[in-house]
Amino acid sequence: MEASKQHAVVASTGLQVDIHPLVVMNISDQYTRAKVERNGRETSIVGALFGRNSGRSVEVCNSFDLKVDQVDGMPFVDVEFLELRDGQYKQVFKNLEIVGWYCVGSTPPSQREASLLSQLSKYNENPILLKFNSMARESKQAMLVYESVVDLEDGGPTIQFRAIGSNIAAEEAERICVDHVARLQDRADNGDSKAIGPLSTQRSAVRMLQERVLLLLEYVKEVQAGNLEADKDILRSISSLCNLLPVMNSAPLIDTSREQSHDVMLTTYLATLTKSFSAMSETVRKFRQAEERPAIGRKTRAGMCNVVGDSNV
Repeated sequence: MEASKQHAVVASTGLQVDIHPLVVMNISDQYTRAKVERNGRETSIVGALFGRNSGRSVEVCNSFDLKVDQVDGMPFVDVEFLELRDGQYKQVFKNLEIVGWYCVGSTPPSQREASLLSQLSKYNENPILLKFNSMARESKQAMLVYESVVDLEDGGPTIQFRAIGSNIAAEEAERICVDHVARLQDRADNGDSKAIGPLSTQRSAVRMLQERVLLLLEYVKEVQAGNLEADKDILRSISSLCNLLPVMNSAPLIDTSREQSHDVMLTTYLATLTKSFSAMSETVRKFRQAEERPAIGRKTRAGMCNVVGDSNV
């Protein structure tokens, strides 16, 4: 099978995809967080699309990120994590299912996407692919949607990706939410956000403190080098300031920090145990109710039979 045929892009077959704004916001948020973690360098993300199929129309309502491991340069999805998240979402959204997956990139689907397709095909026979292009200058190129199909060419199966159309489908509540977020962003850009004032004050204070500390450090270095005359009053003030700082490597401080950490972990553990016991108690109560219902039903039917027997007599 030739690589060029394995992930060729062909014409659309008429499949229509409606994407809700929540999906776009989730992908953008995940990409931004991943890029910040890599200090602004480009990164790749992968996630699952959650929605519903209706004939030749697909509605993408939600999404969640996936854990992907790289083995010899090829991505492999953490199946256990995927099935766990899939089960959690289906508990809340019973009428939704996995309809495809998304990734980041501006190029047509490649062997990487074909490898992910083979791993996700068991959750959907015809999953769609949403490629998020962070470098696009036009909105039409920001999200490219592809339909995956398997054709027979040269006597063997060939994976192909077909470009399909997509729309942003927003309900009334979603439009209000998106408009609210856009207004908050505009206020933040203009410096009108309520959080900008306190954060700016703290940032200015930290910057001023850093400048003063660097100035004192330069003064001490110059005195040690013999370029400046030592001022005993300034050196005493610097020494007093340094003495106010806690000794981070002292044994009592380490023991105290360890005790506090253990106390927090123990409290969290006790809270988890309490929650587990509560869930277990609720499960036992439901099982008892389920066992008592057949017995009550039998008693009721027995009582009705006795009444009917007495009336016949």
